[in-house]
Amino acid sequence: MRALAQFEAPPQDQSPEALLARILRAILEDFLLAQRENAARIEQVEEALLRGRLEAQRPALAEIRRNVLRIGRTLDPLLLSIEAIEEGESPLAWMDPTGRSALREALHRLRVAGRSITSLQERTRIAQDELLAHSAEETNLSLIHI
Repeated sequence: MRALAQFEAPPQDQSPEALLARILRAILEDFLLAQRENAARIEQVEEALLRGRLEAQRPALAEIRRNVLRIGRTLDPLLLSIEAIEEGESPLAWMDPTGRSALREALHRLRVAGRSITSLQERTRIAQDELLAHSAEETNLSLIHI
């Protein structure tokens, strides 16, 4: 991940919780960038489908679905790990109040990003269903003419 490259030599003056929150924010920036790029691409595919231009949409849609799936597969374990820390036996007791607050904020933002990725996955499914419906309709029409 690009986000982690900036932490090859972590600052020595930060507390562990501040550093963890900083890492999570950097990861979130990467996720949000990828989410925005894929959202823009799915909007282009949706617009093309609405205009009836179906021919070149399958490969683009397949690539978007792969990207969104990859993002989700990366984000989900991260969220589960952080939630396990948060819900542990003595949740975040080792952190100072500022660190707890920063971590909870970063976790909240990651959850929102996760919902956004889920929304993108749903949009790609709907677009693919629309492509399949058009393909089935074309097949049915060609069979009627035979």
